Amino acid sequence: MENFKNKLKKRRILFIVVVILIVAVSILEAFSIIGSSKETFTDGMTDGIAWGTYIALGFGALAQIIRISRMLTNETMLKKAYNRENDERLKMIRSKAGMPMLLITSIAMFVVGIAFSSINETVFYTLLAAGYVQLLCGVGVKLYCLKTM
Repeated sequence: MENFKNKLKKRRILFIVVVILIVAVSILEAFSIIGSSKETFTDGMTDGIAWGTYIALGFGALAQIIRISRMLTNETMLKKAYNRENDERLKMIRSKAGMPMLLITSIAMFVVGIAFSSINETVFYTLLAAGYVQLLCGVGVKLYCLKTM
């Protein structure tokens, strides 16, 4: 159980770093240090979608920080999380849905899309759409496997 606690602490540190990076980028974006000049409507819309996407990612990371912190203080929640993470059936379903790598590649698509938002609008929309479709397909496969297995 101590190994699991250390694993959770490392995850919490990773999520804290993500939140700090997103806050820093949001501040830079708010003061127009980074981002496009917003001369046209599409420039402003692209920046708005990019900003909204990484703010949503930041709130997701913040929710994970709160959840992990609560788990580390509550022994019953910690045991339930340990059992859920080491459940063989759920491990098989996650692997069939490709969840670990699917999540990583989708987040990478979002980050690269946001980075390209001020350079090329088509690349931005394509990467964002591909990331969302990839996540939706993964969730669909995971729900299907949960119901059938």
